[in-house]
Amino acid sequence: MLGWSVGGIIIHEVAQVLADRGLQLGTIAILDAYPSDAWRNREAPGPDATYKALLYIAGYDPDGLHDVNLSEEGVIGFLRRSGHALGELSDAQLQGVFHSVELNNRVVREHHHSFLDHPVLYFRAALDHKNDDLSPAMWAPWVSQLDVHDVPSLHAHLTNGDAMRHILRTLNPALNSAQSNRQEAECN
Repeated sequence: MLGWSVGGIIIHEVAQVLADRGLQLGTIAILDAYPSDAWRNREAPGPDATYKALLYIAGYDPDGLHDVNLSEEGVIGFLRRSGHALGELSDAQLQGVFHSVELNNRVVREHHHSFLDHPVLYFRAALDHKNDDLSPAMWAPWVSQLDVHDVPSLHAHLTNGDAMRHILRTLNPALNSAQSNRQEAECN
């Protein structure tokens, strides 16, 4: 299982639920996600955070888009004019995306982790977080082993081609090893 950003928090929880049910876990990978504890006491996101988040998800740096109004209409208009795939979504679908981003911000702050006794591959966006206190080590209380790999990428670009090629150099051998271990266990 692999989770990016809020997906990393979700994957950690799903892996814990599966482990609690006695299921064998394979490779667990987190892409530049930080535990809920990292967000809980931070100031709540501002009113334009949802619009900035959608632009980041689309691969744009909102701070560099001076002509884009950080409002629902402004961001939707920009995505449609830019030809981005998100701009092809209907207004109702985009409303769902905005709502999901807002909900994620709230749920992440409310979530409480439990300890996962399983190794986790962690891929850190090495071009981000230089001026904040976010660190992969924040997962130490919540995982038995954390294998950290820096990816020369921004958080918003971790699922793009170059970053994924870098990630796959580590992820593919881990997946192959997990598959071999699973097959060996099934034979025994």
